[in-house]
Amino acid sequence: LLHKIFTDAGFLAAYETAPAGKLWHHNRLSGLLEHSLSIASVCDFLCRNNPHVHRDLLITGALLHDIGKIQSYTTRQGFIEYTDEGRLLGHLSIGAGWLEDIISGIQDFPDEKRKQLLHLILSHHGELAKGSPVVPMTLEALILYHVDELDSKMDAFRRITETEKSPERRWSNYVRLLDRFLYFPNDRDENNENSENE
Repeated sequence: LLHKIFTDAGFLAAYETAPAGKLWHHNRLSGLLEHSLSIASVCDFLCRNNPHVHRDLLITGALLHDIGKIQSYTTRQGFIEYTDEGRLLGHLSIGAGWLEDIISGIQDFPDEKRKQLLHLILSHHGELAKGSPVVPMTLEALILYHVDELDSKMDAFRRITETEKSPERRWSNYVRLLDRFLYFPNDRDENNENSENE
């Protein structure tokens, strides 16, 4: 499946350059690639000490979970915008439909794997209130949801820090999506203390 997908030159070019978001996380060119590889790396690490996790399934889900974002966003003159399809259908349903089409072209693809891969895509937002039509119901889906959530929030925190932190400022503006303010420790004070102790 992954060989069929990633040997398609047109798809690969789109995957390598697509953003993973408009406002919240990885909202830049190649953000989708960065986000997907980061998640795959963490999932691979988790599989090393947990042999009961289906590694191939989880890594495939990590690489493909946001695949619908390729058709959900467009970039023009440096701005990321939603496509009509992205607004009307959402990237989870677009991704699941796209994957279903690819799988249907692979002779004798196991139906159990098809269902579990589609479940990974459809459940990766973790909650119905966050846009998932189903909640994670397999171990791999639960792992993918939490790793995706962590990577997204870490990138958003990085972006907020880069845009709002200054030597005079200890707190971010209120972050509605996290329902909190973010604290910016004064790293310079800490670094000076460490260098003086050496």
